[in-house]
Amino acid sequence: MSLGMRLEYLPDGSLDCPLIRLYDFDAAAATRLLRLVTSLSDGSVGRIILDERQEITLVDGCKLALVAGGSDHGVVRTEASNQFESVLTPASWANVAGLEEAR
Repeated sequence: MSLGMRLEYLPDGSLDCPLIRLYDFDAAAATRLLRLVTSLSDGSVGRIILDERQEITLVDGCKLALVAGGSDHGVVRTEASNQFESVLTPASWANVAGLEEAR
């Protein structure tokens, strides 16, 4: 199963709010991404490391983990310059999934 998307850090944004872009995917790939986000919202998984998925092309070595946490932190940089986590509560991940479903 391939998501077939690109993952990129946009350094022109604020250091306090890093901009990460997922792009270059079709409707089927969006549906698969929705399933991943839903698994964070329903508690099936607590962490999804997107950069470990073969079907995602990393632009300039950008790495991103999606994390179900106890509070919303948004996108935060981890120890490496191009490594990030998006930490949201399961309820917030459900909101993200709802935005995609409404599309």
